[in-house]
Amino acid sequence: MDKQKFLSEEFVVYVVFGTLFAGFEPVSSIMALAFSLLAEHPAALKELTAENEALLKNRENPNSSLTWDEYKLMTFTRQVVNETLKLGNVAPALLRRALKDIPVNGFTIPAGWTIMALTSALLLSPNTFMDPLEFNPWRWKDLDSLVVSKNFMPFGRGSRQCAGAEYSRLFLATVLHVLVTKYRKLRFHPKTNGNGRNLNLLHDIRARSVIETGQREMVAWGFQPIVFESASTIGGVRTKTIETTKLQTPREAYRFSDFPRPSSVTEDFLNQHQVLDYIQLYAHHFDLLKHIKFNTKVCGIEYEGSSEDEMQAWSLWGGSGEPFSSKGKWKVVVEDKQSLSTEVVITADPEFNNYIFQQEGRMVELCTKRTSTTMLRDMLKERRISPEMQRGDFLDQINIDMEKEKFLSEDFSVQLVFGGLFATFESISAVIALAFSLLAEHPSVVQELTAEHEAILKNRENPNSSLTWDEYKSMTFTLQVINEILRLGSVAPGLLRRALKDIPVKGFTIPEGWTIMVVTSALQLSPNTFEDPLEFNPWRWKDLDSYAVSKNFMPFGGGMRQCAGAEYSRVFLATFLHVLVTKYRWTTIKAACIARNPILGFGDGIHIKFEEKKT
Repeated sequence: MDKQKFLSEEFVVYVVFGTLFAGFEPVSSIMALAFSLLAEHPAALKELTAENEALLKNRENPNSSLTWDEYKLMTFTRQVVNETLKLGNVAPALLRRALKDIPVNGFTIPAGWTIMALTSALLLSPNTFMDPLEFNPWRWKDLDSLVVSKNFMPFGRGSRQCAGAEYSRLFLATVLHVLVTKYRKLRFHPKTNGNGRNLNLLHDIRARSVIETGQREMVAWGFQPIVFESASTIGGVRTKTIETTKLQTPREAYRFSDFPRPSSVTEDFLNQHQVLDYIQLYAHHFDLLKHIKFNTKVCGIEYEGSSEDEMQAWSLWGGSGEPFSSKGKWKVVVEDKQSLSTEVVITADPEFNNYIFQQEGRMVELCTKRTSTTMLRDMLKERRISPEMQRGDFLDQINIDMEKEKFLSEDFSVQLVFGGLFATFESISAVIALAFSLLAEHPSVVQELTAEHEAILKNRENPNSSLTWDEYKSMTFTLQVINEILRLGSVAPGLLRRALKDIPVKGFTIPEGWTIMVVTSALQLSPNTFEDPLEFNPWRWKDLDSYAVSKNFMPFGGGMRQCAGAEYSRVFLATFLHVLVTKYRWTTIKAACIARNPILGFGDGIHIKFEEKKT
């Protein structure tokens, strides 16, 4: 940092945090998947064990550590590692930026665009791997090395390949070596969920223990923490677990570092009662129960600063090192689950204001800004309590529907409204910005667009009347301009759907339960449907076949899940263009630098000077 200017403290912190996360998350997921696959394939486990036991027999000292030469001899072990990495596909895509225009099969990827390489399309391709969804480590002894180098890239490729690639393989091989040579009686209990294999095989109450450990540390540091617990006792999920449940984590691995297990516990895998007893002993030993408010649920949390500037403090996080002022207050809204009464807890403790909970690589930042969801929640409550606040709008309708429909909880309704607000703002503002950029580059389009809208004004009896539905439907060229902007914009870069059954597609099989991402830009920029697909050409829409368009143009999705605001968005954009070309002239001062990451972005924006037309 003293030598390199770009190495700011914030940059270094994020690099280190990213490295810690990348080192933990992928390796732990692959280990869990390896356990699951080996549990289902005893022949692979048998050969794996034989190979690693042979290494022990050939050592002069059987207790010596694994050597590099031994690792290179682990032929089948490395095949198991490769096969697990192929099926795991932990990093589902690689992101790169096009440094120049790149022609690909009739397409052109413009310079500056972000490219997302879907590695799963390679790792699960039947063209390279026969029966690609089958766990078959033996396939690797016959695969051509050149073909593999082009189609097997779990750690990326080229100069940007993961620096820890070989270390990760070595680590996984070492884990498997220790597993099969030191633990003779392996008992696997593979789990699945609705989405396929559950990679979190060591599923226990770790999250609960994290909270309680953090609480103990805060007490030790002199804090007086309050933990709000919605249940009536500690123990979390273990209080509702069936009698026969046992941990899948060995006894020695599942304990707090500062509190040993009772000597009376001798089983390797603890049952739920032994886990509960241990947590209870821990809480009593460190006198933690007095800090827990049972039967309480946090409904909201907000920060009240001493000035308007203080309310913007979260943008300083990691900048000044002091994101929260000691003059501000935290307001926590808590509901008593038994009496259903609500309590507001306020603290002005400066130490609390600057405390970050950080456990197991998960950071929870106590934000300062009054969030949109809190505002929406308050508005809904105000409307319910005070009839004079009601306006007969969408929020009032939600309150009415919440009384009739059980699934419409307050939290669900707030998140629904917030999602709607975010989706309508983000997408429409991006399309409008793109419209300005494209129209600035194509004056002939602006000329024809202006002529169409001025003709609408001339045909009105009252030129000052509002735009009508009939006028909107007559805007032939305007709708072509909107379609062309939506086609090039691809504001929603993909549509997510879930496969309800196995789907065969050109030699591939998409398994039931998998998530499918339809990359709409691949359709909307296809030269098979749109000639010169990267050109802005609104006139193309008058000659396009409507059936082909319906299958290849879906800016708002398609079918039953199409965006409910599709037609509204078109009307909004048409109205905007109508007002723009009939009431204003504009000049571009600074053009936008358009790029995708993968969402449509405009760098530092497009700078425009407006001038009102004189009547």
